[in-house]
Amino acid sequence: MSTSEATWNTIYTEGTDWGHSGPSDVLWRFLDLIPSNAHVLDVGSGMGRNSLFFARHGHRVAAIDISSVALRLLSEKAAEEKLQIETKQADATEMRLPPLEFDLVMLYGVLNSLESTAWTSLIDSMKEATKSGGINILAYFNDYSPNSSIDGIEIASLAHPDFALELYRDWQLIHHDSRFEWHAHGRRAPHGHATERIAFRKSEPLPPMVSAQPKVWAVIGPAGVRGEEAMGTSPPGALLEAARRVGELLANHGRQLLCIPDRGVGREAFLAYSSQRPKYPPLVIAPRDDDAFSESPRSTWLDALEFPAIVDKDLAWTDQARQLVMRADAVIVLGLSVGVMMEILWTKWFHRPIYMPLDIAPSLPREIRRDLTLFELPSVDALLDYIALSFRD
Repeated sequence: MSTSEATWNTIYTEGTDWGHSGPSDVLWRFLDLIPSNAHVLDVGSGMGRNSLFFARHGHRVAAIDISSVALRLLSEKAAEEKLQIETKQADATEMRLPPLEFDLVMLYGVLNSLESTAWTSLIDSMKEATKSGGINILAYFNDYSPNSSIDGIEIASLAHPDFALELYRDWQLIHHDSRFEWHAHGRRAPHGHATERIAFRKSEPLPPMVSAQPKVWAVIGPAGVRGEEAMGTSPPGALLEAARRVGELLANHGRQLLCIPDRGVGREAFLAYSSQRPKYPPLVIAPRDDDAFSESPRSTWLDALEFPAIVDKDLAWTDQARQLVMRADAVIVLGLSVGVMMEILWTKWFHRPIYMPLDIAPSLPREIRRDLTLFELPSVDALLDYIALSFRD
């Protein structure tokens, strides 16, 4: 059962500031993925912050919301700007959508206002209404969030971060970021939510032979762990413990580790991975000695490796960041340093997904974050759970 129309009308009539903010910061990613004059559906549009975004870029928008007041405000704004936005008042759980009609369908915040028993049928109707090659975008609070929402309205349901992966198993995952955000709106004091933004394209799934291929995961983090801990960015022992757990996870799920095991996080992940008798030998990047960039000669640690590994011995230190990202299918970040930031920046060009726990690494600057495919989980436990679930073939 969803929050009633009367409740939402009261909220909008009283002038809540929720919905006055600009569009979601991930929507610009999809402008190049839909045709010109695309047909866009915004389910639970509210006052239309996301509807207005696509209409202002020349697309036809259909906006559905339970609140007639919110839709009236949206219609007035659309008329003022001469935008193509058609509004319809309806409960999301009762709407009827034409098949194969829309190039892009958005569902922002609606799931948390509904009981979870209504989610599958709602998403099924969205999928059926999407054209071949079209896109669905979902945003929702995950179950690491407090059970309260805007203007005093209690959340009906919270979702596991990756619950949508199962419902869209037959579609292509094209974007996912998971972040903790602070909100200040309406009559409520500032509060935080762990929020998912996830998008899928309606296309053929990968062939089983490809989807079952072993994945290469780069694990990166500070080499100087004590320095990071001294600055207070990580509790004592947390970085190395996280590296151990990640190394064991990759080994036990048949994934291949890629790292620079000279010191710190890289070495700890390497030792933990190798101790599990992994299916695949670890991939090791061993930059050649260069006094300008290396505090420890390669020979002091490369010759001391106690487990077999596939080693690349002829890389300049200045090239290691690019090589790590190029050779990985995904990157796990455990703590930030200047070197780690360099490696993260390379993912902008090679488009590798990044997995990062918030209780170990501080948030990335917004200018960098928006160019990445970022899975930012609230804790190491959440990160490991999420990655383990993604390993299911």
